[in-house]
Amino acid sequence: MPLFGSTDIVRDVVLVLDAGVVLYTSLFAGVFVAQWLRSPIRRWRDVTFVWALFMMGMALNSLFFIMSDFVFTQEPMMSIVTKAGYLSMMMALIAFFFAMEQILPYKTRHAFTAAGVILAAITPLTPTAYLTLVALGGSLLTFIVLSVFLAYSIRSTTGVVRRSMQLIFVSFLVGFLGYIGRSDFAYYNLGSAVYVLAALFLVTGLLTMGITIVSSPALDELDWREQLLDLFVIHNSGLLLFHHVFEQSVKTNEDLAAAGIVGIQTMFKEILQSPEGFSSLSIGQYHVLFAQDERFSAVLIAKKPYNVLLDKVQDFSEKFGLVFDQQLKSEHVEALDEARILDLAKIVFE
Repeated sequence: MPLFGSTDIVRDVVLVLDAGVVLYTSLFAGVFVAQWLRSPIRRWRDVTFVWALFMMGMALNSLFFIMSDFVFTQEPMMSIVTKAGYLSMMMALIAFFFAMEQILPYKTRHAFTAAGVILAAITPLTPTAYLTLVALGGSLLTFIVLSVFLAYSIRSTTGVVRRSMQLIFVSFLVGFLGYIGRSDFAYYNLGSAVYVLAALFLVTGLLTMGITIVSSPALDELDWREQLLDLFVIHNSGLLLFHHVFEQSVKTNEDLAAAGIVGIQTMFKEILQSPEGFSSLSIGQYHVLFAQDERFSAVLIAKKPYNVLLDKVQDFSEKFGLVFDQQLKSEHVEALDEARILDLAKIVFE
């Protein structure tokens, strides 16, 4: 890392910005750990806990770099502390890769996580002069993973979740540029102004990313496929038109379930004097999500009442109404093609 003069204004600005990275990423890590501890079901592979590891790794990375820049400026301690900083970054990247592979539906076989572990293993053995190249390799790999993740999330999410993913990508890109700009190469070849600007990019990117993750439902809703249980399409007369099981939860009588759902809807419409009915209902550990049509109801039973699932039920209902418009107007609604309905369900939910 570059050495600064004792009275250099660049030194003071960089120290403040690096300290900002340590402060904010440590706070975000604490928030994520607290959220994880409050969860009734805690697993080490939970995305919230992994994000906490990512933020803590970035906090330690900047902390060790502060020490190598401003405290341990003589060998061998400077090299030791510098390598500790790069190892902290590798820990953050391994956590990031693991989190993304938990969310992405692709069969990566944890190849990205394994690559991060390999980079972490060679970091202590790499000469200090070449550590920047190792970090660059890890950062480029991270950029690739995040790009794949962004493409997937845009296809699979809606509304605020999609906007959150886009903001996370932009903030990571800003932070990525900042991290690259805070290298020895940038300082000695591009000047101190670029180095200071890069430090500002890094703290801005990490701060924006942390706020977005904390304040949005993005991470909670990206595993929506795992929450699907049953999908019903029920005619307003109470006739069951379609039933598909995503995951076997409990054995149910299809016709009885359809009649019960219509009965509950009708009862609450009359009680509340509302023509629209309700959009969600919680029964124990299950959640029933509704999309209303004047001719039928699309009903999804799920483990969690995600907004993205409510949007998808509505999307399925609209597509179903368009495809089977003529049959729904006739008296033979029981003769609908279940294969076509299943294709619609796969389009929306897969």
